[in-house]
Amino acid sequence: MNAKTLVYIVSLIIGFTCCKGNIDCIDENGRAVDWWTIAKIPEIKDSSNKWIVEGTGYLYFDSHQGSKLYFPDKSINSLNSAPGYTLSQLYKSSGSVGYAMYNDETPDATKDSTDAHSKGVVAYDSNSGFWLVHSVPSFPPYAGKSYSYPESGEIYGQSMLCMSLSLSNINTVGRQFQTNGPNFYNFSMPSSLISSLPDLYQATVNKKRVSVPSYNIATLTSMGGMRFTSFAKAKEFNKDLYSMLVAPKLQKSLLVETWIRGDKACDCSVCEPHNMCNYVVDDVNYVNFTEEVQYVETKDHSKWAVSKDKTTICIGDINRMNSQFHRGGGTVCFVETQLATIYEAAAQHNTCHECPGDIDIDIEVNINMNLKPKILF
Repeated sequence: MNAKTLVYIVSLIIGFTCCKGNIDCIDENGRAVDWWTIAKIPEIKDSSNKWIVEGTGYLYFDSHQGSKLYFPDKSINSLNSAPGYTLSQLYKSSGSVGYAMYNDETPDATKDSTDAHSKGVVAYDSNSGFWLVHSVPSFPPYAGKSYSYPESGEIYGQSMLCMSLSLSNINTVGRQFQTNGPNFYNFSMPSSLISSLPDLYQATVNKKRVSVPSYNIATLTSMGGMRFTSFAKAKEFNKDLYSMLVAPKLQKSLLVETWIRGDKACDCSVCEPHNMCNYVVDDVNYVNFTEEVQYVETKDHSKWAVSKDKTTICIGDINRMNSQFHRGGGTVCFVETQLATIYEAAAQHNTCHECPGDIDIDIEVNINMNLKPKILF
């Protein structure tokens, strides 16, 4: 081990253990962690797991070395769950912690169909912060309350991704917000941090929106060095995010699990008739994590995708439905072969829905001819 590597490891240890002022993702044991993911399982009444029976059981995976996807013996509604620990930093905070909560269905049951179909939270102090991307309507509660998981989110499956980020990366997230245009229902930014987070300030306080270009791809680097690729589309994009942006950019075929009602997004015929690319995007119709945890797509409100080569996982907030072409939204992708292998195996009975008529392939042309969209670093 060289000196540079040793210094880096020591800095991570210091950052994740001793600095109590930091705002980070928190794991199932109440410790700071670089990132974590959750697959909330749908309500399955004949399960032997009491949490799954009531719709609050979940699968958990994080960045700790040797981590495995497993079922915590607790409810996602617990303060001692990873989302409970993580979000409690916000609820217990003083005025020195900034935050922005966004959801197209707010905790007071207000629905917004004009802003982005996006759900999540950013929270931060002067040192660091986290970005939580999720699929749960009416979640989380407003600041000033306490952590809880909504009963309305129990019946269906849901997905979450939490990333521990520096302030510069939190500001990059703000630029993504300017593209997809979320519905911010609760936010606050300490005046001392406005100069450090100008793009987040513009997105949340001034409601700045950017429609040209109609999509942005941003590289985020977590506090521990994991690289995430954030895809954001504005409503002006007016196309399917996964087949028209994510697959061509990643250069990978995908299996996508989202909430699908009404007209489904076309996918596999997008590229191949035009000899533009070789990436197929299939919808997942059935999920099978274990013998006991199996369910059809209609029981799942998650928004995740996995590459068919079992290397890359994406967790986001937009569905593959024609009705959502004109909604803003996005997804965040990262390379994690162990997790991707599990999700790829769980994705079963997949189908490809061909597109009728002519296809607008401008986005494919731009990406595959290296006329790249604006990339944020």
